[in-house]
Parts: sequence; structure tokens; C-alpha cells
Amino acid sequence: MQEYIIPIVCIISVISLLVVHIIMGSKRPFISSILSLLPGIITLILINLTSAYTGVYIPVSPLTTGISALFGIPGITFLLIIPVVF
Repeated sequence: MQEYIIPIVCIISVISLLVVHIIMGSKRPFISSILSLLPGIITLILINLTSAYTGVYIPVSPLTTGISALFGIPGITFLLIIPVVF
């Protein structure tokens, strides 16, 4: 069951953004939703791929995946700042 949680969080993120884009009257709601998710997910992957060189690491969990998918780069920035502040 644990291996299915991250894909489920991503699917829920796509569906929620799809609903938002439909309500806002987007011409292509599905494409808009996918394009909204990509920057955050790609940034999360790049940060974890370069962690050996930079020493910066964000553990991949349903929470971090959801934050990076829904909030994008500001969400990743939040995830990077939280350990410094607390």
C-alpha cells in the first residue's frame, strides 16, 4: 500500500487543479493542470538528483510531493526554508 501513496497524491493534485481550471473557464483544462504541476515536480526531482553535490535534500513523501505539485516552486522554497527556521 505504501508504494501507491505518492501516485495517488499526484492524481488527486491533478484532479483538484483540473477542477480549478474548469471553474475558471480555461480552454484546455487538462493541459493547463498538467503544466501547472510540472515545475514543482521537476524541481523536486532536480533537487534530489543534485543532493550529492549540494548537500540539500528534500525527502520524497506524500506531503512533500503534494506540496511541490500543488504549490510549485514557492512550495519547494517553503520546504527548503522550514528546516532552517525550525
